[in-house]
Formats: sequence, C-alpha cells, structure tokens
Amino acid sequence: MLKFNFKPLKPELLVLSASPVCIGTAMAYGDGIHHWPTFFIMLLGALMLHIGINLPKEMKFPKILSFLSVIPACVYLILRAELPVGFIGVTIIIIGFLHATERFTLKFAGLDDILALLFFGIFTLPICYYAQSFEINTAVLLSGIAPGLFGVSIITIGNIRDIDKDNRQNKATVATKFGKNIALGKYLFSIICASLTPVLIYNITFDHEKTLSAVIVSLFAIPTVTNVFTKSDEASFSRARLDTIRLLAIYTMLFSWGWIR
Repeated sequence: MLKFNFKPLKPELLVLSASPVCIGTAMAYGDGIHHWPTFFIMLLGALMLHIGINLPKEMKFPKILSFLSVIPACVYLILRAELPVGFIGVTIIIIGFLHATERFTLKFAGLDDILALLFFGIFTLPICYYAQSFEINTAVLLSGIAPGLFGVSIITIGNIRDIDKDNRQNKATVATKFGKNIALGKYLFSIICASLTPVLIYNITFDHEKTLSAVIVSLFAIPTVTNVFTKSDEASFSRARLDTIRLLAIYTMLFSWGWIR
C-alpha cells in the first residue's frame, strides 16, 4: 500500500494559514457582506501556499505544482478586487516560494517574525474582508494583529527549541542573537498582545462586545507560558508550540463567533 508522510507538510501549522481567512470571512458575514466563493478560493490558496512552502525540496514537482495552484486565486483576486490586492497576493506567493528555497536570505536574517506578522494577519485578513465586501474599516485592519502575533509566537517558540541548530547554520533569530530569555520575553509579549486585541478593537468601535470572549485565551495560555519558562528540553518546547497553535485555533473560533453574534 502506498503511504504518504504528512509530517513534512507540518499540517498542524495549517491553522496559521487558515486563521486570518476565517476571521476575515466571519467579520464580513457578521457585517452582512460576505461572499462564499471568495472565501473558499482564498482558503484553498492559503492552504496550497502553506503546502508548497513546507514540502521538502526533494519533492520538487509537487512543490512547484502547489505554488502554481495558487496563481488562479491571485488572478481571481485581481479580477474581483482590482490590481493592488492581487499584487499583494502575488508578492506573498513570490516570497513564499523564495522562503522555501535555500537562497532566500531573509529567513537567515531574522525577518521570519515580520513575514509571519504580515502574511498570517495584517495583510491577509484585511485582503480577505475587502475581496468579499469591497469595504475596509479600522476594526478589520486591527483584527489582523492577533493572528499575526500568534504566528510570531509560534515561530519564536520554534526558534527557542532549535537555538543550537540555528546557531550552527548561522541563522539570525532573536533567540540566537539576543539569547533565550529575550526570546521568551518576546513570546510572552506576543501572546499577551494577541489575546488583548479584542479589547483594543472594542474600545475603538464600541461594537461586537461578544468578541471580548476571545480574551479568555490569555488564561488558557498560562500553563503553556509556565511550561516554556520552567522547562528547557526540546520535547517541552515542541509541546508548547502545539499548545500555542491550539490557542490560535481557540482565539479564531471565539473571535469569529463573537463578531457574528
């Protein structure tokens, strides 16, 4: 029987790619201006881009095919939401493709965090909302902060876990450049700010108060944060990484539910 190893795809990280698309769609749905075909096309594009980035370079043909499959989504965005939105989509594909190669210097320059913040939140969520509604507002722009910061925290905990390997590869991360304690502080800061994003949005809009239920994620994060500050073995950091992904999934569901209600 033919067996396929899904581990290189990092399927647990699909939540990172899906979260901003789901939140953006939930906000559009709650505002009565959603568009289901756009949601499904953007979600599929985000997931295929994730697969293309994470497939090992030995699987060259499936890797290229995954990236090529994202192009129709960009063409659709250009036709539906005009050139600037499509341009951002194309940029995301190009950077994702380069990131998956050994020649992309940004991933060795400590800029993974910035890419996560932009592409797992600040860029993708507003694009998803605008492509469905042809509208944009302050709440939508701010809503991209939380999934982006969760992306930063997930990458950070992975960098702390892999600090020795990254040092050998001369990869510049906060953990390798400034040490484990600074990286832990960045992880905690990202979790706190992401969890409190609904408070910021509500204080500006005074609407959709049920989104404040997502703040409870900060309480769910306490055991995970305690774990990373008290343990130092690789297995503990791997568990904390998975727990942080679960926190993002819970936040996505609670915030989306709160906006729709």
